[in-house]
Amino acid sequence: MWLSSARRTTKRLQDFVLDHPIFKSPEHLAQLLLSKFVIADEVTIPIGRDFRALAGFDQSSYERQRFVYRVAMVAIALTAATSRDKRFVSVVWHLRRMVRTEMQNRWDHTDETADSAIEEATQDCTHLLFTPPGEDRGLSLSWPQEWLKRSGVDEVNPIVLFAVSQTWKQQYMSVVEFTSRADLSRA
Repeated sequence: MWLSSARRTTKRLQDFVLDHPIFKSPEHLAQLLLSKFVIADEVTIPIGRDFRALAGFDQSSYERQRFVYRVAMVAIALTAATSRDKRFVSVVWHLRRMVRTEMQNRWDHTDETADSAIEEATQDCTHLLFTPPGEDRGLSLSWPQEWLKRSGVDEVNPIVLFAVSQTWKQQYMSVVEFTSRADLSRA
């Protein structure tokens, strides 16, 4: 009986720690955000269909664009987090440094070109995420269509387009949920 009670208590404690991760430093949180929501998601974002067989498809451009937009989603979520806890400002600084290095290693970007690409993607993602549906009823179709065209994909299937749009919105919600539970109190 005592052992089963101890197991239940241990399980509740583990669940609490997983639901409320405590980070030893802003750099640690930045590393986790980069690895979990940018690098680990490379093969899953966006879900829709395999575009590689399409004529005109530019795989390198597509991969770079997916990377940049995943970073933008994290940046938007971190901006919201800094409004509730100023310690997230240093998380942004560390993430920016890591992203610049990653983009330099992968695509020979300079700090300026990396920053510019992320800023442009952040503005585009903000449009998708925060435009009220009444202002642009076709946004869930037009936004992903334009996004895909940048990689040489001329997609017109509304189901695929909507799936791409929803995938990006879900990605953002996952990052927001994670950052809202992140605890930097010991940082």
